[in-house]
Amino acid sequence: QAIPKHEIASSLSPFEAENDDITRRLMIAAVDVVAGSGLAAASMLRVCRAARLTPGAANPRFADLRSLHDYAFANALADVVRQNREVFVDRAPLQSIPDRAALISLSSMSDERVQWRLYRQEFHIAACADPDLARMLHDAITATDKQSIEELRAVGVPESILTLIVLWTHVAATGVAAVLALGIPLSEMDARPVFRWLFEALTGEVVVGVESELPPR
Repeated sequence: QAIPKHEIASSLSPFEAENDDITRRLMIAAVDVVAGSGLAAASMLRVCRAARLTPGAANPRFADLRSLHDYAFANALADVVRQNREVFVDRAPLQSIPDRAALISLSSMSDERVQWRLYRQEFHIAACADPDLARMLHDAITATDKQSIEELRAVGVPESILTLIVLWTHVAATGVAAVLALGIPLSEMDARPVFRWLFEALTGEVVVGVESELPPR
């Protein structure tokens, strides 16, 4: 079953929370360059050109491309966590927990996050051969996972599925682009029945309010 586009909650750029315009432009450019050409092909000069900035504008903020990536990845990940919290807590407080988890999944697979997903994929690939990069990814993901789990726990998500919901968001972020490339419209499928089944199987609780619909955009 497909969900109409207008019923899928929109998600903003992961960099909307950045107040400094130059920093935001550099982060967006870094994501675009890496998503389009890969991490190995990126350079500070290329990122600056994509951001329509001179290297002199970037130097006071980031000493090199690695420091920009460290900042961009951690901040983007934290902002995605914030957006997911808004979806789960603010947009659909009356829906069942598995329906809200499905809503987060749809938000993670939205068109607005295509570049971010590709950016993450490039980092995961590069981290396989770069221990320092792997540690950076581990630290950023671990820190935000703890935050996500605490926020989900606060709204009554059972302990048995806390980690599963957080893990699912990572799977969506890193694997969806490959599925979409096969022509499977995963981002438009109604995942609520799957999440309801998982919830009931893992908790033994019967989902109520299954007739609820996703809120319009």
